[in-house]
This record gives sequence, structure tokens and C-alpha cells, in this order.
Amino acid sequence: MNLRPLTVCFTVFVLSGCIARSPSVFAPVDSTAIEWILIPAGSFEMGTDNTLIGQTNEFPAHRVTLDAFQISATEVTVGQYRACLAAGECPTEALQPSNDVSQEPEKRMDDRLPMVHVSWHDAVAYATWAGGRLPTEAEWEYAASGGEGHSFAGSNEVTEVAWTSADSEFRLHPVGEKAPNAFGLYDMSGNAFEWVSDWYDPNYYRDSPDINPQGPDFSPSWLGGSSRVRRGGAYFVDGQLARVSARNFLDQDIRSGQTGFRVARSP
Repeated sequence: MNLRPLTVCFTVFVLSGCIARSPSVFAPVDSTAIEWILIPAGSFEMGTDNTLIGQTNEFPAHRVTLDAFQISATEVTVGQYRACLAAGECPTEALQPSNDVSQEPEKRMDDRLPMVHVSWHDAVAYATWAGGRLPTEAEWEYAASGGEGHSFAGSNEVTEVAWTSADSEFRLHPVGEKAPNAFGLYDMSGNAFEWVSDWYDPNYYRDSPDINPQGPDFSPSWLGGSSRVRRGGAYFVDGQLARVSARNFLDQDIRSGQTGFRVARSP
């Protein structure tokens, strides 16, 4: 694991600043603060051409160049979402009782768990309140890659960095308990799927812009016309869906017990 110092920006909703630290295996997560990580401008190969592991929606691999941006070190937690709820800025439905019996008790009790049961709109509401936005799909993949070229976010061994069906006991885990990637980001593979800003089109990579792509203008009607991209895999899926390049989607109005998000912002 790369232990070189990283520049970390954090915001406690009113005061903000930057510190330098080395990533640890357990993320120092406050129940309300967002820890912002600066991702430098750069280029990377998005998607894959590996037909042995990749799905057709990941083809073709293509060079993408991005401006610098910041992204939260962890998935947004239950505690962080509660703060938005207390401020009257986030929808209450995400924390209402649900039919997801396996996750509801933990979700009520542990503020360090990823906030799930959020629709894409709920995630946007939180991101706006926190002074940010959802990352684009390209930003998400670049951040997850850590500039390392690993299959998963920080390693080629899925269990080192991701909670998946291999070791999760089929439940969510508090954020930051697995090793981070080289950028100091936790759980970008596994634990919970993460909403990004883009509409989903399985063929988008064929003609995606090569500089700061923002995603397609809409989702195809044959997919229902309201599908957004989600990334990273989750605790209940096979590790192949937690690969850095793996793409997934969900209707933007659905609140799923396996789908959360993290936030981004421009410097």
C-alpha cells in the first residue's frame, strides 16, 4: 500500500481547511464532517478492452482528460445525511422505515454506515446542501483508479479494499474499514453502489468527449428514460462488479438498500 503523504481538504460545514496525512487502513470519519480529497488534473484510460472480464458497456477503452476536482474520502454516511435532514435540506423518506429488514436496524443505529436508501434526487439534494455535487462518471473512475491501474480501487486483490459477497457477510460495513487507494479514497470498490451525475447509456463510450465528459444528454427510452449511472459494486455482489471500470445503472427515483453516494466539487 502506498503511504506517501496526501493533501486532504476537510469541511465541517462552516469552517474548512487542508491538512496533510498518510492514508491509514481505518478512515478517521467524523459523523458530520466531509473530508475532501484533492484529485489532480490528469489523463487516464477509461473503460476497458479486456473482453475476458469487461462487459460491452465498458468498451472501448478511451483516453479521458480531466480538470482537478475534490471528492469525499468516503461514501456519505448516515450521520452526515442526518445533519442535512436536521437542517431541513434533505428528503426524509430515505431514513423512514423500509422493507429492507436486513439493513434497517444497522442504518438506524450506526452513523458510520454508508447512507443508502437514497434516490439520485436525494443524493443531489445532500450534495447541494454540502456545497458540492455528484461526481461525473469520468471523475468517479479516475478517482477510483488512483492512477495505479489496479482492477479494484487500490489493489488487484478485492478483499483488501472492498466489501463484496466474498467477505461482507451480506451486510453493509462502516466506511473506511478497508485499505484506501493511492488517492486516499475508501470503499470506492464494494460496500455500496454509488450514484454519479451521468445519465446511463450503454453505448456512450463509443463517442464520449475526451475532455471533461459530462455523460449523455439522456438515457435511452428502451431503458425507461430515467436511468442514472451507479458505480463501485456493493456488499452483496461478486467482486467483478466492484472493478474500477465496471458500469451499473438504476432508475433515478428508486431508493435501494445497496445504493449510496459520495460527493465532489470543483476546487
